[in-house]
Amino acid sequence: MVKAEQLPRFFSREAGGAGAIIGIVWLVPIFGIYFATRLNQAGHGPTSRGRAIGFALAALVVEFVLIFAMFKLSMPIVATIVLSNLVSFLSLWIGYRGWPELGKVEVYPIPFNRTTPLASTIQFCGMPDTLSVSHT
Repeated sequence: MVKAEQLPRFFSREAGGAGAIIGIVWLVPIFGIYFATRLNQAGHGPTSRGRAIGFALAALVVEFVLIFAMFKLSMPIVATIVLSNLVSFLSLWIGYRGWPELGKVEVYPIPFNRTTPLASTIQFCGMPDTLSVSHT
């Protein structure tokens, strides 16, 4: 039997996946596309597709440029952690402005309207009505 450690090109235990082909980072675009499609079908699409794409690209550019600059400056680890979190929040805010409904689904925490996190996640991913965030 082949173990994941024997195939570092496909699986990596390093932070961020270290460029491995299979990893959790690939769930981001998969769920992003899934939620965007569901919202669009439910009539909650963006006011302008160009605006949504433009803000998403702007958020990516801001994230990459600022994180790259931070690491080039070789700051202390605490400053790097604090600033990288601030940069991430800035990028989230930029992306959110392009399509707020999608931002609510992807960024806001899963609503606590069920007893277990699994049940809440299943209900949330199904999104039967508008955004499936009823608080009963």
